[in-house]
Amino acid sequence: MKGLLPPPLETAKVLEIGCSFGGNLLPFAIRHPNSQLVGIDLSEYQINIGQQMMEQVGVKNVELVAADISQVSFNIKFDYIICHGVFSWVPEAVRHAILKTIQEYLSPNGIAHISYNTYPGWKIRDVAKELMCFGSNPNLSSLERIDQSFELLKFTSSILQRKNADLYKVLSHSFQEIPDKDKFYVAHEYFEDFNQPFYFREFISQLEAYHLAYLTDSSFPAIYSDVHFEHDEYEKVCAYFDYRLEAVEQFIDFLNNRSFRHSIITHQQNLADKGITNNISQYNHCHHFYDIYFRTDVRYSPATDDKEAHWQLLDIGAEISDTPLNNLLCTYLQEHNNPCKIGDICEYAKKFPEYDETELYKLILSIIYSNHVYLCFEPETSTGYDSKPKLFEPYRRLIDLVRHNPNVTGLSNRYYQVLNLDFLPQYIAQFLDGTRTVKDLIKQLREDIENNTIVLHDENGNELSNKKIKDKDLKEVIVRQLDALKEYGYFTEYK
Repeated sequence: MKGLLPPPLETAKVLEIGCSFGGNLLPFAIRHPNSQLVGIDLSEYQINIGQQMMEQVGVKNVELVAADISQVSFNIKFDYIICHGVFSWVPEAVRHAILKTIQEYLSPNGIAHISYNTYPGWKIRDVAKELMCFGSNPNLSSLERIDQSFELLKFTSSILQRKNADLYKVLSHSFQEIPDKDKFYVAHEYFEDFNQPFYFREFISQLEAYHLAYLTDSSFPAIYSDVHFEHDEYEKVCAYFDYRLEAVEQFIDFLNNRSFRHSIITHQQNLADKGITNNISQYNHCHHFYDIYFRTDVRYSPATDDKEAHWQLLDIGAEISDTPLNNLLCTYLQEHNNPCKIGDICEYAKKFPEYDETELYKLILSIIYSNHVYLCFEPETSTGYDSKPKLFEPYRRLIDLVRHNPNVTGLSNRYYQVLNLDFLPQYIAQFLDGTRTVKDLIKQLREDIENNTIVLHDENGNELSNKKIKDKDLKEVIVRQLDALKEYGYFTEYK
């Protein structure tokens, strides 16, 4: 990463600060059973639930600790330290304790991740936050208070729209998007005792006090010239800010009205040892570019009366124009379900007249920078299933845990994308222990339908009786679920 060589994930030592139930650590622990993971959280209740969860799933490499980060000590160094959804939401003293912990316990070649709210994007949201807190009854429960504040936002917005159109244009987006958010998210963002956004430059200053340095962002890195600038504008901006990475990033935060960052940091000495400075030219260089494997979901959208044909990056809705080179790359990605090596893509593209090395490089980099792209340095495939399908046991237990406790943790696929499994695959998963054939599963489903344990519906939503369901239809349903679980990576055993 940016010329660094952090320790391999397979045997990594990982610390998560503010781990809650341990839901972020669990999928990593399953996939990398030889890693050593520690999660710390102030809430004894959440830690107790998390410990029960780890035991139920059967992972042995996760330790969850109820403790104050400003008081705790460790007897090991960590290769990776994660602090997500915490830094902006704690007092200043705790923020210092977090950075002190990273300074003391991050291994010399390790990296850390800190997410936090940022200005200028939160300036408008601050107005909404203050209105919601001011105008709702603090004696109500949090959910009742949220409902009350939503009504206040709606009422205020309607008045502004009639009486102050200019101010309405400034505030309307925030006022309208907040009620569409999950209420637990709203409670965390708008009703916590602490929510301190920072300008990026302020975050950098905090790092420097602990001899830490900024590397990049794991989500939407700001620096990519083709995204923001035309002609020589990018070079002018870099020159104006003396090619200082932090200054250019801060400037682009103003252009984007950025409100959130996922910053990757390391020791200053780690960068110095590798000869890495804060010059913008080093930041833009992608090391081992052609050795990277990447995957993203793309879909072609034909032209309509209102819109030209284009490719869509499904996870984020970003669009790529319909050009010969873009079509070449996106078709290749669509046909290869597993991560594709960039070097192989380029070799393939050379066979076609539309190939342009510089443009293809820029196109791939822009897709990677667009977010929601899975990256790795070796080929990855999903393991299939045999005549008696057997899920990897920790995954089978995890699916069962989520089925009975959907508010404690969730599921993700082999690319760490969040999954929202329907009832049926979750229900079938409990029987995938390697003792049943598809024929056995058909029999099991028939019994459960007869006993009203489960209900199947036709395409119109009408309930199907056992008599109306043919064996071939049940087989088709079961195989479809098995194939989906295969693509999610749940049959793959990790040792």
